[in-house]
Amino acid sequence: GTWINCFSSSTDHPFQFPQRRFFKHFIMTTPNEIWLRAKSKSYIATLPIEKQNQIQADIFSSLNQSIRSGLIAFDQRRPVDNQLCTALPLLTEVAIATSELNP
Repeated sequence: GTWINCFSSSTDHPFQFPQRRFFKHFIMTTPNEIWLRAKSKSYIATLPIEKQNQIQADIFSSLNQSIRSGLIAFDQRRPVDNQLCTALPLLTEVAIATSELNP
């Protein structure tokens, strides 16, 4: 009965609607680490090397344009290795569903 009620449209099902929470935090990163992060995505990592090289050039071109226009600055030293970095904002979404049976 409980399992079937999970999928019913009645109000007596044991789960509440998922709640969404967003967390904004920053990672200290270098230009090359931005490229490595992009390259780690499977849809880029599986491309032919020539296409990866073009994407890398595009990323560095965009970074350089952002630096020149003042949108981004690699002006903070990372304590661990003393490299010049920028604080790259990351927005993370978490969905949480709770059960009345196991709150």
